[in-house]
Order: sequence, then C-alpha cells, then structure tokens
Amino acid sequence: MAYNQGAAANRRPAEQADGADNLSAVVAADRAFPAVVAELGSLDVVAMIAAQDTFRGFAPVIFLVFLISFIVSYAMMAQLHRVLRERHPAIYDSLGQPTLFWNNSMKNSFAVLGFILSGRFRETHDAEVIRLCRFIRAFNYAYLAFFVAVVVAGFVLSAR
Repeated sequence: MAYNQGAAANRRPAEQADGADNLSAVVAADRAFPAVVAELGSLDVVAMIAAQDTFRGFAPVIFLVFLISFIVSYAMMAQLHRVLRERHPAIYDSLGQPTLFWNNSMKNSFAVLGFILSGRFRETHDAEVIRLCRFIRAFNYAYLAFFVAVVVAGFVLSAR
C-alpha cells in the first residue's frame, strides 16, 4: 500500500477511496495528531499577542476619533437644520421639519439624508447650505470608510 508523502503525510493512503478500512483511518489519525502539534508549535504566539496588544493600544485613539466624529456630525446637522428652518422653510417643511432630538424620526432622517446624498441641496443656491451639505456628505463617506477600516483591521489582527 503506497502512502502520500510530504505535507500530506497525515492523510489517508492513496488507494483508500471508500474509507472502509478502519485500521487505515486509525493510522491516519495517529499521524494527524503529531502534525497538528507540530503546527501549533510553529505558531508565533508572541506575534499574535503583539498584534492584539497593538490594536488594543489604539482603542482609546479609535474611541476619541469616533467621539469627535459624533460631535462634529451632530453640530453640522444642527447647523443645517437651523439654516434650512430660517432661510428655506419650504424645504425644511418638505423634509418633515427635522430636529436633532424631538422630531428626529426615521422618515425625517432618511429625507434629510436623501436631500444631502442626492444633491438636491444645490437647488437652494445658498452658499452656506451647499457648503454644509458637501461637508456632511464627505464627512459621512470618510466616517464610513474609517468604520469599515477599523472593523476589517479588527478581524485581520484577531485572526493572526
């Protein structure tokens, strides 16, 4: 009976295709255990811990970035709501008279988000509204990119 050589030494013999020979399965299992132990011994545990500690070291920085992003986002949205309410009451009413807390429903939030992302803010011909909406749109895209990068980095570093 010929056996596989090299990296596949812990697999089933080459002639055995149906798995009927229990002795061969036991022999394969006996070969697999030392191979797994050898592989575990070759893992760089120090590098794994260092990678996780590195990510944990950035946790306060990441928290501060998200906190500052939250504050900036709310400040810009409050400014946009105020400008729309004072200078463009028809648009403000069409968006459902949104506020940050009291009249902040999903319907209003999606209406404002659609107003910003679709570019309808350009129809106001108001330089401040256009500037605010462009900033909010770019800021939201940057926030989303940063969030995805943090999640991906978390998965990559935790998998090491």
